[in-house]
Amino acid sequence: MSHGQGIDGSSVDWLLIAKHIEAAKNTVIREHTSALIKFDGERTNGRIYTVIVFGAGSDDHIFQAETSGLEGAVTNAFPVDSDVETSQTVGLADLLRKWDKWARSGLILLLQIFVKDDSVVHMACIREGRGDVVDIRVQAPSVFIAISESVRQYEQVRS
Repeated sequence: MSHGQGIDGSSVDWLLIAKHIEAAKNTVIREHTSALIKFDGERTNGRIYTVIVFGAGSDDHIFQAETSGLEGAVTNAFPVDSDVETSQTVGLADLLRKWDKWARSGLILLLQIFVKDDSVVHMACIREGRGDVVDIRVQAPSVFIAISESVRQYEQVRS
């Protein structure tokens, strides 16, 4: 199942979101920039998602959105080069749905994508509780690996 329900009760297409988040790597490479996607469960205004594409300067943002709808923000920030759906895309959609559920229970989860030493790095972080009761950070060469490993580590800590 690739659809879910958004904060405002609207339908959410997690498969579409996963495709655009996978495309973020291409945006980072093409624009020589970095990106951040944050699920902030501590926010009380309903706008729990932040998507930022940083420019070359530290204060320069190519794109920034704080929103209650992740689908529109990632669609605008990260154009999809092809409409190819892989098993990893489907798996990523399921993992993002899980991240969303955890954010709604108060966790902070974020994905950073940046270039380091001519390689694209995906860093997934999960933080629970003030004072960092749980603070998981995973770096990987792909978004799927980074998020799936962060989920595995969080579930292991919580089991």
